[in-house]
Amino acid sequence: MPVWTLHHTEPYPQRPYIFFVAFCEQTAVDALDESIPFPVGAEIAAMQASHFRSGSSWEKVQSEQPALATGVDGSTLAVTLHGTVLAHDSLDYLKEAIDIMASLVELGAVGVLDVITGSWYDADSWTSMVEQGSIFNPFDHILTEQVPEADGKVWTRTHGLRKFARPDLSIRGVEAGDVEQVSKMVDRFVNHLALGGIFEHEREIEMDGWEAKYRVLEVQGGPEDPDFHNTYVEFERL
Repeated sequence: MPVWTLHHTEPYPQRPYIFFVAFCEQTAVDALDESIPFPVGAEIAAMQASHFRSGSSWEKVQSEQPALATGVDGSTLAVTLHGTVLAHDSLDYLKEAIDIMASLVELGAVGVLDVITGSWYDADSWTSMVEQGSIFNPFDHILTEQVPEADGKVWTRTHGLRKFARPDLSIRGVEAGDVEQVSKMVDRFVNHLALGGIFEHEREIEMDGWEAKYRVLEVQGGPEDPDFHNTYVEFERL
C-alpha cells in the first residue's frame, strides 16, 4: 500500500529526479541496512565530502548554519542518493529516499543536503521532518523564493518540483503589493502539481479578492537551465 498517495494520476512527459546527500563517516555506510526500500532508478554512492564544500549553497550554510557547516567540514564522506525515478504511481519513492537519509542520520550523519532545492538540514531537523511525515506535506520539499528585481519588484520562483516530475514556476516583475497574493497562487499550484496534477496552459487564473489575472505559458528550459536546473513555466500577467 502506498505510504504517500497521489491525489491525481495525470501523465506528464517528465520523470521524477531526486538528489540527496548525507555527510557521514565510513562506519555509517558499512552499517546501513541493505534491505531498506529503495527508489527504483536511483543510485547510491559515496564520494569525498569535499566535493560539496564549495559554491553558493555551501557559502549560504556557512553563513546561516555555522554549526552544521562545521560538522559537514569535519565529515569524510558524502553519501549521495540520486537519479531519475522509474516507478512513481505514488510518492513512495520520495518517502523511501527520505528514510534512507534518515537511516544514515541515525548512524551518525551530521546533516543532509537536498541538492535540488539547495536546502541544508542538520541531523535534528531532518529527523523531525521524518517523524512528522506520516502525512505528505509538499512544502517540506519545495522552496519558493523572492528574488529582488529593478524598481522594487520581485521574481517569485520555485525550486524542487523536479522531484515530482513537474516544471518549476516563475513569475517575474511582481509588484511589492502583490507578493502575498502571488505567493498564495504559487502555493496553490505547488500543492496541485506535487500531488500529481498538471497545468492547463493558456487558461486565465483568478484569485478571490484579487483583481489580477495570469495565464500559464508553455513549458521551457530543462536540466541545464542555470536558474532552475529543470523545466519551468512562466506566469504571464494579463
